[in-house]
Formats: sequence, C-alpha cells, structure tokens
Amino acid sequence: MTDIRDIAAGYYTAIDRSDIDHIVSLFAEDAVYDRAGVEYRPLSSIRKFFSEGRTISGEHVISGLWSDEETRTVFVTGRFEGQGEEGNARSFGFSDFWHFNEAGLVSKRESYLALGHAHSTR
Repeated sequence: MTDIRDIAAGYYTAIDRSDIDHIVSLFAEDAVYDRAGVEYRPLSSIRKFFSEGRTISGEHVISGLWSDEETRTVFVTGRFEGQGEEGNARSFGFSDFWHFNEAGLVSKRESYLALGHAHSTR
C-alpha cells in the first residue's frame, strides 16, 4: 500500500497538471471534501467540482507535511500561485487535512484557504 504522505503530496502535482482522473481515484466512493466551508459529497460531486467547478490553475508549493499513521491523517500547508478563470492573479496560503480509510483512500479532506488579514476582518 502506498504511504498516505505520498498520496497527499502526489495530489498537488496531479492537480497542478489537471489530472482529474488521478485526483478522483484518490477518494473513496462515500468521501467528503470540505473546501473552505463548501461541502462536496459523494464521489460524483467531488468529480463534478474538479472537472467543472474548479476554474483556477497554477502551482501548489508545499511548505510542510505531517502525518499520523495511527489516525491515518495527513496535514499539509503551503501556497498556491496561479490565475483565475479570467487570467487574474491568484495567490493564497492553504492548509489541508487529509483523512484516509483502511484501504488507503481519502475518506475526508478539509481545505482552508488564507486570503489575508483584510479579508478575515471584514
């Protein structure tokens, strides 16, 4: 079985190259993806988000990756640098919590996006 750290780290390479099939293959059929307060479930909704709803493109730069094999959880921090659907610049920090089932598939992913102090105070 692939190490859960490798699975989580490999996601960012796959998403940066828009490999939707690989991304979706990481998730269990009953998975939940909570992206900054918006929840996608089950797998068909996760697939739809990645193939139709996510319109940004760019590069993820990981600054930290920690795991706990006992709880099958991975925590990743980093930055995204890229552009939105209309070519406008996008730059923000992120934190992801990855939860894996016994089969090594993602059962839940929680993404938090940091848009700066001005955004969080208004």
